[in-house]
Amino acid sequence: MSPAISNGQTLSPPIIHLVRHAQGWHNVDDDSTIKDPMLTPLGENQARTLASQFPYHDHITHIICSPMKRTMQTTLLGFKPALDRGVQVAVLPEFQECGDWPADTGTDRSLLEKEFGRPGWDFRGVVDDWNSKSGKWASDHPSLVARAREARRILKSIKAQHIVVVTHGAFLHYLTEDWSDFKSGHGKFRKWIC
Repeated sequence: MSPAISNGQTLSPPIIHLVRHAQGWHNVDDDSTIKDPMLTPLGENQARTLASQFPYHDHITHIICSPMKRTMQTTLLGFKPALDRGVQVAVLPEFQECGDWPADTGTDRSLLEKEFGRPGWDFRGVVDDWNSKSGKWASDHPSLVARAREARRILKSIKAQHIVVVTHGAFLHYLTEDWSDFKSGHGKFRKWIC
């Protein structure tokens, strides 16, 4: 794939950092009955470690975050240096988790805004039925494939060079269309383990 040309300048393709949230309470004992869980103390430490070890905070131009509590906490703690620079966060339900269990079902927008709303966080994309797990938000395979396609369209539409997406492990499979391992030749893969 060759870089695009704009006004005589070569534009590199954007760099997209895909981040799975830190440990949530539902991960401790694989308890999917906990409604929209927060991070555990270990998860909070994992996110802080991400903040100290991630080498590209100064390059981040845009952050997308699933509207689940654990992803928003991971964003707040893990990307604090970028947030302190004024990088905006788009909270988008297209990037929410796949299942319809309580742990994968989000909280209403009004409550999320009360808890996580701060300057630079845009909740306008969080529509009223985003956590219904029905229609376009359903957990069946065709709905997830369609939602991942829409998420990729959103990413493609962003005119930014360094995008961070804070989402969920299962949804990352749909987003990347990768069910086994990273495919050589489709980009660069770097992994930070906190």
